[in-house]
Amino acid sequence: MKMELAALIRSMQRDIMKRKQKHAAGQLNELSIKLAEDHFTLAALGQFKRGKSSLMNAILGSPLLPAGILPLTSAITIIKYGPVEKLIVSQDNSLFKKELPIEQLAEYVTEKENPSNIKQVRSACIELPLPILRRGVEFVDTPGIGSAITANTATTYSFLPQCDAVMFVMSADSPVTSTELDFLHSISSYVEKIFFVINKIDMVEASEVEQILDFTGTLLSKELHCQDILLFPVSAQAGLEAKCQLDETSICSEWFESVGGRISFVSC
Repeated sequence: MKMELAALIRSMQRDIMKRKQKHAAGQLNELSIKLAEDHFTLAALGQFKRGKSSLMNAILGSPLLPAGILPLTSAITIIKYGPVEKLIVSQDNSLFKKELPIEQLAEYVTEKENPSNIKQVRSACIELPLPILRRGVEFVDTPGIGSAITANTATTYSFLPQCDAVMFVMSADSPVTSTELDFLHSISSYVEKIFFVINKIDMVEASEVEQILDFTGTLLSKELHCQDILLFPVSAQAGLEAKCQLDETSICSEWFESVGGRISFVSC
């Protein structure tokens, strides 16, 4: 199957080159590289301040990505396997990539250090020697959409074609917004496989969780015309603390293990 797909891509590349369609040729080249490297891109997407970076930290078991109260992420951050820890930054205004200590990540991907991505960061890639990444899964943290910082929204929308699957992150302490629904429709036009995650369940009363799940599930089913919506209620903060303390009985550790292990998807 892989050989047949590679042959098909090569055939399409020849046809595209004849038509001189540079953008399409670039996309096919990226697809060919992804196939050769045998990696899978799983991105965390959602409205700003839904806890996407915190969720990624919980999955990785370490507070690597900046997280806080204000809109933070201003550039794409990729987390992939590597034999040693390092940060590689690619910028549109430079032909050469920068290899840096991971501690310098905030200088390139946060709104405070890189407002509206004025440093023209194409991506910041973190390489880590973690078993969860060894199978070729690449996790991606994206800027939140819907804030007053329009450049961040544009960056995330432009990344959608590169996603193989997504974690669509919502928040238990805030009802689903029209902005989130519009974004979800955009995502579903590119990606079929979606995790629907409701974060911050520790911010609401336990008695309200079921109501939130029922409301959100019903709304998403109606919007996506899909009857089998499965929601994952988690607390990224509790998950990170549990990972750091090796507590496998936490409210979300089982789900985090499924993300990093067998990669079981909800598909609509």
